[in-house]
Amino acid sequence: MYVVNRFFSSFFLIFLVFNCILASSAMFTQFSAMESVVFESPLWLEEGKYAKYMCKSSSVELTNFSSLGIDDGEATAIFYWECLSIEDNVAKLNVTFLWSGNGTFKLVGAYDHVIGTGFKVFKWSKHVYVDLRKNILMSLNGTLIGPFLMWLPPRLEKGTTLEMYVNTDRWFECYNINDFNGEVVSDNRVVSKIVNGPQRSFVVEWEINYKYIVANRTKNSVYSSLYLYDWDTGVALSCSMELDPLLMIFGIREIGIQGLLPRISETNIDLGPRSIPIVLWLEIFLAVLFTVFVATFAVIYYRRRKIRRLMRKRLRKTT
Repeated sequence: MYVVNRFFSSFFLIFLVFNCILASSAMFTQFSAMESVVFESPLWLEEGKYAKYMCKSSSVELTNFSSLGIDDGEATAIFYWECLSIEDNVAKLNVTFLWSGNGTFKLVGAYDHVIGTGFKVFKWSKHVYVDLRKNILMSLNGTLIGPFLMWLPPRLEKGTTLEMYVNTDRWFECYNINDFNGEVVSDNRVVSKIVNGPQRSFVVEWEINYKYIVANRTKNSVYSSLYLYDWDTGVALSCSMELDPLLMIFGIREIGIQGLLPRISETNIDLGPRSIPIVLWLEIFLAVLFTVFVATFAVIYYRRRKIRRLMRKRLRKTT
């Protein structure tokens, strides 16, 4: 009985130490110092590098308050960017957005009407520039458009703030962005269901202050969106892409996400080693402890049973 009690005491002590380690890690992350980020050209970026994102989508909301929708079917949204060249810290990208599906497609707006049935593909594509020292999106004629969000400097810690450039004179039809800032709200989240397996990420919550014109009146509003970036490279792994200038240049406000946010589904960028979620580590730890407990209990049980048999044999011989 003493051996069993000692084992349970050791088990409980190990469990407490493990929990203390988790709590200490969380406290260290919570109280990390706030800092602003400095942009620079990504080390991995070169001609031919690309990333593709995919999700289920119910509609495409346009910047003129109309939308594309689908009935009697489902659609898939695919966003794709590829680096065409880099010169003087300016990258030229090809950006493409595809929305496709099989069903009845309609245009919803002032006058709703069906625009086709069966399998259809809607495609938007452009070439743009990105100032790599400031993460600024630019048109080919050099006009400043707004912040570029598809990558950030890597390994940004919780509490880091990001102040992005906005062109307050630029209107995307009925929308105008006044302010675009972000904060890293987590630096240890694992993103699953992506190409190359689970990756550690840091999460940026973007706060977008914008105004829009409706019924000949200008109104102000604020919107928040989440982007998850690869810890080792800074490439966006998952993104909501709502009020993202990279889509708004196509006249698209948001993409009617169904289920998971758009996640990186194909890329030739080395995202680094896979990450195992802390929940899985905890499950493995508990499974090992349980196995050790069962094995130890079994050994103790059979040893005690063997001792009892020997004692019975000795009693029989003495009688």
